[in-house]
Amino acid sequence: MTRTITQRQRGVIIAVLCTICLIGGFALATAPVHAAGGTITVSYPIAQQEHFSADFKIYKVGHFKNGNELEWDNNTLGSVVSKLPNVSESQFDQYGDQKTEKWSEALAEAAYTLQEAIESPESTISIQPKTCRVGPDSSQATVEVDENEYGLYLILGHRTVVDESGVEVGYEPVPALVTIFKGRSQVTVQPKMTKDRVTQCQIRKIWGEEDAEEDPIEAALRPKSIQVRISYKDPEDQDYRTADSIDVINEDGSVTPTSLTNGLYTLNGDNNWSVLWKSVKIEREWMCEEVLEPIDKSHYRTTLIKKIVTNGKTLQFTLKNEYDTDELEIIKTMNTFIDHNVEGVQQHVATAIIFNIKGYIEKDGEDVKVFEQHESVLFDGPGTQSVSRNIPVNLTKLVVEEVYTGNYGAQESKTITLYPEDIKDGRYTADFTNKWESKITPEGGIINQYSAPEGGPDFEHDDGGFEYIKQIIAPEAPK
Repeated sequence: MTRTITQRQRGVIIAVLCTICLIGGFALATAPVHAAGGTITVSYPIAQQEHFSADFKIYKVGHFKNGNELEWDNNTLGSVVSKLPNVSESQFDQYGDQKTEKWSEALAEAAYTLQEAIESPESTISIQPKTCRVGPDSSQATVEVDENEYGLYLILGHRTVVDESGVEVGYEPVPALVTIFKGRSQVTVQPKMTKDRVTQCQIRKIWGEEDAEEDPIEAALRPKSIQVRISYKDPEDQDYRTADSIDVINEDGSVTPTSLTNGLYTLNGDNNWSVLWKSVKIEREWMCEEVLEPIDKSHYRTTLIKKIVTNGKTLQFTLKNEYDTDELEIIKTMNTFIDHNVEGVQQHVATAIIFNIKGYIEKDGEDVKVFEQHESVLFDGPGTQSVSRNIPVNLTKLVVEEVYTGNYGAQESKTITLYPEDIKDGRYTADFTNKWESKITPEGGIINQYSAPEGGPDFEHDDGGFEYIKQIIAPEAPK
């Protein structure tokens, strides 16, 4: 996972210090060793200042083998976090001093990734956290940690909305990572927090990767439009409800009240696959989802990314696709390659053979083409060439046709139709090996004979006569 680390996110850092200090946005304090174990204290002064309660969850996510090597308590956690520098539990603060920016960015990425892995609705990670509540009458809260629980902890809190002079403002603590071990068993963590004033929301649909070359499979499968369902939940609501209307913000800043049916809004190329609307209540929690048609569900899943942008004023929902693919391998064999005689010099005429690939799925009893692409192989001598590419999953059928573009057309073309039962180990194979005679002529033309000519065997004209030619598969052409 790749994430752009902002300045405030660099405040996430592991540290274990002998004196009170501030490193990149949260304070850590240590005290003499507690014989029966230790404590982690979460300090969040804004909760007492603004008189609200903030709940924190404290997850043990790792430990240090012999005090030197970080090991994750759950294999899934280790698989989602990029490799961290290998330093001991007592050297994290020293490493941070020496490599401050690099270390802060690595830990910010790790903390946010761990939060997503643990709190995602699809998460299979089961970790029982310690919990504490800060405020409204106190600025900190403490949890106890037994000696056998020492290790690496993830501190998580969530956004709280408060009323400041009639303006609703959101406060959200940044995820923090902290170590506690025998030599430093009482630690105070003051997570850095973000402050926002969300006044508008945006949904945008991203096809493929941003700022990357267009994926031909994704482009071929892209529908002309999609529908998103917009819902919200006010503080007094138990569940989300679909929105009846939204106040759409136009490019010129004007607002257009827009009615919704079942909360549905259409995104397409005309609106740049995006909608921006005014949030009438800042404490209102918004949510959206892409409503996939059955024809789309079989090919991709949608990932929702939710974040606050534009100086904390815009709650942005980004819908991205994840694709499942099978593999198609196309094999082509030519057993004869005749050099071209140019003024007494034998010269190769390299020849490309093009294959047209079409994928279909069944809809309403008919085959609907969902994508069409081309692949090619290049021959500069006899032998076998192959090419592979990814294709969408769950196709009803896959049609591969040999096409030729050159001086002369193929004497005999061939189309191979493949079905789901033809998949072996996640791969389709389209084999265009000739059963009779095949060659590339001096002019770069291609002669294919996939079946015996009607009325007799295969013959070739040779110096005024006819000679019987049987197929002999030549060695693979030199690379």
